[in-house]
Amino acid sequence: MATMSGDRGRDGELYIPDEEPEVAVQYSVTQDWTAKIRATVRRISETMPGVRRLVYATNQDIGAKADDLRTELRIGHGIHLDINDRSWFTERELSHPQRQAAAEELSQKFVDPLLSRRGIEAVVAPSLERHDAKLALLHLTLDNEDKATGKGLTKSCFESLVLAQLHDTDTDNRLKASEIEDAVVGLLGAGNPTQVRALVRSALNRLSAKQGPVNHHRSTDDYCLSHAENLQLRQNVSQFILDEQSLEGEIQAAISEAIPDIEVGGQYALQAAKDLRYAIENVLVRRGEGFASAVATGEVQQIEADEIFSAASDAKADSLTRLTKGQTVEIVCQVLDQPSESTQRHLRRLADAYTLFAFLRETPDVQKVVVKMFSDGDLWLDTTVILPLLAETLLLDRQARHYTVLLRAALDAGLRLYVTDGVIEEVERHINKCLSFSRIGAADWRSASVPFLYSVYASTGRSRLEFASWLNEFRGQVRPMDDVRDLLREDFGIRHRNLTDLSDGAPLELRAAVQEIWNEVHEKRRANDREEIDATTRQRLVAHDVENCVGVMQLRRQEPASPMGYRSWWVTLDRTAFSLAKELTSRLGPDAPRSPALSPDFLTEFLRLGPLRSQIEKDMRDSLPLLTDISRSERLPKDLVALADRVRAECAGWPERQIRREVRDALDTARLQIGSEARGGLKKVEERLIQRISAQREPSDSL
Repeated sequence: MATMSGDRGRDGELYIPDEEPEVAVQYSVTQDWTAKIRATVRRISETMPGVRRLVYATNQDIGAKADDLRTELRIGHGIHLDINDRSWFTERELSHPQRQAAAEELSQKFVDPLLSRRGIEAVVAPSLERHDAKLALLHLTLDNEDKATGKGLTKSCFESLVLAQLHDTDTDNRLKASEIEDAVVGLLGAGNPTQVRALVRSALNRLSAKQGPVNHHRSTDDYCLSHAENLQLRQNVSQFILDEQSLEGEIQAAISEAIPDIEVGGQYALQAAKDLRYAIENVLVRRGEGFASAVATGEVQQIEADEIFSAASDAKADSLTRLTKGQTVEIVCQVLDQPSESTQRHLRRLADAYTLFAFLRETPDVQKVVVKMFSDGDLWLDTTVILPLLAETLLLDRQARHYTVLLRAALDAGLRLYVTDGVIEEVERHINKCLSFSRIGAADWRSASVPFLYSVYASTGRSRLEFASWLNEFRGQVRPMDDVRDLLREDFGIRHRNLTDLSDGAPLELRAAVQEIWNEVHEKRRANDREEIDATTRQRLVAHDVENCVGVMQLRRQEPASPMGYRSWWVTLDRTAFSLAKELTSRLGPDAPRSPALSPDFLTEFLRLGPLRSQIEKDMRDSLPLLTDISRSERLPKDLVALADRVRAECAGWPERQIRREVRDALDTARLQIGSEARGGLKKVEERLIQRISAQREPSDSL
């Protein structure tokens, strides 16, 4: 219906002889389909008042999301909306030969260019600048479905790099072996070029073996992808792009939750989602580079909230100026921590691909580096890791228990988990502190923050009066430390083993330096938190940190010198532990020992890509969390705990399940108003646990 004079708001109409048309047709590829449909209806209501049905054809996935809009248009304009969305067309693609031929022609004309080298470079890996690096990352992602096979990582990585260079090739467009070798050498820029060329040639030989994905024209020594591989590649790349769009959709939802007046599908939400996808991939890049650096140096780092904001700031996008620092971190963390199953799978493959790419840029022989990592180890767990295990018992979905899943995977891989008496004492004292808070109340609590376990418990909407009963699951009143020790052994496979003798036997200057560092840290923490703590208690906390830190250092004296070859590690979320090497070097000189700290985030990636990956069942490997140690904020403010008590009092007499729901909803609303800086706790995990619990629609009365 397009003419110079205008189409009066519709793209087509169904012809009815001798009558005014009643059916108008509109087709559009806009993502903001709600606004487009409303604008179309307003226009045709004015220009064609006889229209009673609008057929809207689109490539967007709409489904039941348009139900409310259908009702709105029927009541407000007397027009029935009939949507033919993406699924409508794909379900009919192969229903007739004519449609099949049309779909193939359409694909060749419009889809193939998007899947070509140039088209992919525009949408894949926005955090990478080089075009060949983007393509390499794509193929590392596509070929990284399951690296826990008998094939070494070096072989599989170089096969991916070769396939990336052969992207877009066919029998009429081939590449010589020398061209492929030169391209990979230029891409990596690390290692001996002769070694890289040999690895490329070896990958070409494997890929071009009988019925392989690569065809080898021996007379000219040319290579190209086989027809079957090209078809499979198109399908895989199409799915990759759809996964990226799905990721942006989840980012939009998170943006709308952080800023309620932003509509999902609106122009701002669409652009901001693209920019934040860039930020998320930047986080994954830094994570991969950090893992590769740790393997080389033995110094493990962890991703902090400021790094997430920095990753978003690197996008230099105008759309992000409407988001505060707290909102930016909140959105990125929410998407990384609570993705849908399909998005989680996509993000995990992306994360592994970025890590492998970081390894390749350091050294071409990835497998040689990986096998130097510890394949048998003893892990001592800090209080900051034990407390989340207890809090996660409030989560009904066992797959959402990130720390529980992580430690069970470590046990499955043959690693041994230990905890000292000092940590058990800290856990038991924290439980007792939470019990005191539950009895005193927020108003009379002197500390500026709420104890971690109570903070997570309160977010479930449960009654303060039931808190003591919940704590009884962990320990009794007669021998509480023995109860905690038994709980950790029986429920989590964590054994008890002290390091006091080793720590006491360490060189005096080392022990003194570590003790001085932890003393300064604990004094500063108590000052910032305005918590009154006596000198004896502070010294006990320092002694526990010194025991774990120096004790593991002493164990390492009899272990391999390779940075990642050490068998003994201290798993912690305490940021001081990760800066220990720098502090010790300033006090003891360049020969100071490395920090024994291992972050849960590093442990996750180690279990997925390290030498123990084949020992973990695939389902367990797939359920490992993407990121575990992101810090978004400080502790939960006392005002929110007081709010929870107030809502419970106002709902007195209601069914318990309804009261809990009302409390959770009130806390969610309050958090949005306060902002993410006021949410969270234990520096790393409280916000994740609170959000998970808030999402539970059917709380269990047995907890």
